[in-house]
Amino acid sequence: MSDLWLNISAWRASKAFKDKSQNDRLRLLAELLPTVTDPVLRAQIEAHLQKEVETLVQDDQPLRAAGITLLFAFLLLIVFGAIAAPRGSEVDDVTFFSGVHLGMTIQAAEAYYHKLGNVAELGHSDAPAGEEQVDFRTATSPQRRVYVYHREVDHLIVSVSYWKLGSGETFSEAERSELINLNGHREGLTVKLLDDGSDLGSEFEVTTPEQYQA
Repeated sequence: MSDLWLNISAWRASKAFKDKSQNDRLRLLAELLPTVTDPVLRAQIEAHLQKEVETLVQDDQPLRAAGITLLFAFLLLIVFGAIAAPRGSEVDDVTFFSGVHLGMTIQAAEAYYHKLGNVAELGHSDAPAGEEQVDFRTATSPQRRVYVYHREVDHLIVSVSYWKLGSGETFSEAERSELINLNGHREGLTVKLLDDGSDLGSEFEVTTPEQYQA
């Protein structure tokens, strides 16, 4: 059994994972699929997800079960669509990460990624009051994502997290410098490098001290 699968099993057994809603648990597990290249490990995760969905469909609340099943089907379309994407459609890291920076509007970011093509946008529900969170993700494996928080009042982006999914993925010093410059290189930025080189990938967050505390 691989180290990655052991880590995933421990994560699934944790209180933080169990406290999440059924939809969120399915979504988090399904999002791991594009990062897994080992066919045996991938089959294990797919089998687990299928079992979870079958259990939920047997729930005595049909509409709720149907809603969860539709969500899972939608996630699989995203996941397997990403795997099937032709190599020629891949977007390089510089081009992908250049689409978002602090101070731009969410509409400008959406227009940028729509023009690139093969980039999906997903909304999330855990933003601070008065803000919304979305992420943009590539249709490739290993996957690239950008998570942003933007204000509802003026739609300006106030926090950006650049993600490289995949075992051993990392942001070099040069890449981090470029992303800081992209965000204005102004004094007072808060930058964090998280999980660098881990089994699940690497995240580079750029925000302000005020937003970081929120």
